[in-house]
Amino acid sequence: MSTEDEYNIATRYRTVRKHLDSLGYKQALTFDALPLIEKLLADLIQTTESLKHFKNIAQENIEAHIQLQSTIDPYKCDNVRLVQECNQLHSDLIKEKESHQKQIKDLKKEIYKLERECNDLQLSSSRNLHRIKELETESAKKSKRILELQGKCLKPTISNVGLASKKRSVFPLRRPVIESEPLPKTGIKFTPLPNLSIVEPKIIDLLNMADHKMNCLSHEVTNLKGELSLQNDNVQILKSQLTTKEKEILRLKKMLEGGRPYLAVSKDYKKTENNYVISDNVNDELKILQQENWN
Repeated sequence: MSTEDEYNIATRYRTVRKHLDSLGYKQALTFDALPLIEKLLADLIQTTESLKHFKNIAQENIEAHIQLQSTIDPYKCDNVRLVQECNQLHSDLIKEKESHQKQIKDLKKEIYKLERECNDLQLSSSRNLHRIKELETESAKKSKRILELQGKCLKPTISNVGLASKKRSVFPLRRPVIESEPLPKTGIKFTPLPNLSIVEPKIIDLLNMADHKMNCLSHEVTNLKGELSLQNDNVQILKSQLTTKEKEILRLKKMLEGGRPYLAVSKDYKKTENNYVISDNVNDELKILQQENWN
């Protein structure tokens, strides 16, 4: 071995020994292990530099993420506010729909009530008109009968005032004369014929009661039909409200306060958590290496 080779080996040995001492490795170093130690030391230095490089990159990414997050935060706040306003508008719209449906239900009920009253008034009016016609007919018959009776009770008489006066046509005057029918002969039984127009009061009362009962039942059936129609409308309104509530619940389940779907937010959280784990691992490795260098 020449002097130059020995000088190179000694230089390499001192360099390696210096690096090992700086890293805290105080063990003895033989010349035979010098090439292996040089390669291991070179790999260690390269790995350390790469680790520092990637640590710087990670730190830059974290700072960029923080800066981007600070830039995005106002938009997130606006998004949250807009989503809350949208949810409030949805809630107000649902309330207005329910109020509108309630008003429609009340108006239908009022219309039904007015129609029922109108029908009752029309029925009463028709009955009154029929009664008025009957009374008019009965009054006309009675007036005619009165005139007939007056004609039978009065006979014409002629009276002249003064024979010397000028003769003139005068209307005959009538004076009341009472006429009586002859009494039936004794010993002869008189049996009046039955009058078909006369109806027993009991039968009339039963007919009136039956008519009244029938009218009451008909009126009750009409009321029940109206109530059934209103209840069917209420059922349809409640079904519509239930469907609207279910749709709103499904919509709110798909959204968070930030206005994003739950799956997207969960995915972003997992990515952020993984980044933090990698950064923590890098920091731990750097701390271990620094402690080894200090030792």
